[in-house]
Amino acid sequence: MLNVRVRVCRNTPRMTNAHFTQHLSLARPQPQDAPDLFAIMGNTATMEHAKSHGSGSETSRMVAQNAAQCSSVGYAPWVIRLTHDDRIVGYGGLLGETGNPDAGAQLLFHFRPGENSDIYAVELAEFALHRADHVLGLPTVTALAHPLDRARHDVLKQVGFASAEFVPALQRYRYIRRAGDVRQSATAPTSQ
Repeated sequence: MLNVRVRVCRNTPRMTNAHFTQHLSLARPQPQDAPDLFAIMGNTATMEHAKSHGSGSETSRMVAQNAAQCSSVGYAPWVIRLTHDDRIVGYGGLLGETGNPDAGAQLLFHFRPGENSDIYAVELAEFALHRADHVLGLPTVTALAHPLDRARHDVLKQVGFASAEFVPALQRYRYIRRAGDVRQSATAPTSQ
């Protein structure tokens, strides 16, 4: 059972609206985060089953687009740092379906290789799904997984997703989780 605790920090300028779980701090990306995020998103090993970014400017554009989405739908992925040393180890959270606000949110996550990514992915997913259910009131959350990405499939099943369909155009399995489809062993975040 994973113990997820949540604190919202509003007074620290760099960590405005940050959320904290057991091992992670989740915050809105800032322009100065782009090089660290490109080190993750441009790394072909990290992005083995996803499209890697070819340049830092591509990463910066993606972060800016996702941040702009936050103002329209109320959520966007976070920069993921370790709480014990403040290092950026990933990027992830809820992402809206671009151009289709009724389609709901998609859970995505990317972590540096060798960073306990499976453990951190579960922790991030549990927090994001709790937020989807109890803060945002989203009826469904989807996620995509490449057929060969066994670790991602395992994480998604562990946090309550059900495999919905294989999408040939994307070469991905589309998982779906409806509000209330919460696995029994998940511990809900608590405010602090």
